[in-house]
Amino acid sequence: MRPTFDERQLELELERAEKLDYELMKAYVRLSPEMHRRVIDWAHARRLPVTSHYHHPALAFGGDGMEHMGATNRLGYSRTVSLLGSGYDDVVEPFVRRGAARTPTLFAASALFRDDTSLVTDRRVRTLYPAWEYTSLRKSVTAAKSADQTALLDNLRRQVAQAAAILRGGGRVITAPTPPSTTPP
Repeated sequence: MRPTFDERQLELELERAEKLDYELMKAYVRLSPEMHRRVIDWAHARRLPVTSHYHHPALAFGGDGMEHMGATNRLGYSRTVSLLGSGYDDVVEPFVRRGAARTPTLFAASALFRDDTSLVTDRRVRTLYPAWEYTSLRKSVTAAKSADQTALLDNLRRQVAQAAAILRGGGRVITAPTPPSTTPP
C-alpha cells in the first residue's frame, strides 16, 4: 500500500494495477474522496471490484465492499462501528440495498483465546507462520488469558451482530485475508 496524494501518483498506481492484472482494487484510508471515485470508475470500466476502509462515500460512488468492521481512517474514528462494537441501521442498510460486501476482520476475536487456544497449537499454524508472527500470536494468547475479556467479548458480539444483520437483510459478508483471530499490528 503506497500513499497516493496527487493525480500523477494515482495514475501511476492505476497503471501498475493494469500491468500487474489486478483482480481487485482496495482504496486505502488516505485516498481523497475525489481520487476514491476515480479508482472506482477506473476499476469498474475494467470489470474489477473495489473495496475500501469506508462505507461512505465509497458505496455512494458505486464501491463494491468494505474491509473490516471498523478500521483505521483519516478521521480518527470509525463511521461504521462504535468504540463498543455497535453498528446501526444507517450502516447496515447501504450494504443490503447495494448488495455490497462486508469483510468483517474481527480483531476482537482475540478475546476467544482466553478459552480456546487450538489455533495456536495447530501444527499447520506452527509450521506456516513466520517466527515473528507466531510470537505475536502467542502474545495475543497470553494477553487474553491474563486480562478480563468481558468488554472485548461484548464488542465482538456486537460486531458479529452487525455482520449477521447484513446477511439477514440479504447483504453479503465475505471472509478476510487477514487472520481473524489476531490483534491488529
